[in-house]
Amino acid sequence: MKNEIKILFKYHIKNETEWRILHMEPKDYFDEDLEYDLDSSPKFVNFCDYLKYSQDEILFIYIAIENDFGKKEFKQTFWNSGNNFMIERIDSKYNDYREIIISSLLPDEYDKSETIRIVLKGDRLFPAYHGIIKDETDGTQSEKKLNLTNFKELFDAIS
Repeated sequence: MKNEIKILFKYHIKNETEWRILHMEPKDYFDEDLEYDLDSSPKFVNFCDYLKYSQDEILFIYIAIENDFGKKEFKQTFWNSGNNFMIERIDSKYNDYREIIISSLLPDEYDKSETIRIVLKGDRLFPAYHGIIKDETDGTQSEKKLNLTNFKELFDAIS
């Protein structure tokens, strides 16, 4: 039996009122895998790289990847000329795993962004990651993580 992957990729450009649809086959979305599944790696980490628009022209992206075993959804919103974004990820293959990632360029510090990753579990929102990422002059990045130990212990305890 063939495990067919279906991909819906739609996006919303600023100053427009309707979604646009990007028709994609699995080979267009995923990195080189011979057999695609929900856990295959995408070609691009940044969903904007699939589009012919710059990130400051895009307001929303919605991607749904589905097969007989489950569904993954990604909803992404951009603001501040595309420098800030949030993503919601829902993965039905893993007991409806849900997370939200927010990344924001820090005002007056254009080489630093703050990223927060929140996992939704039951009736709780758990901060799974909180850090400041700095773009260094040599092209690398440095990271300062904030302490989330109490939440990790509780998350593990109720898992």
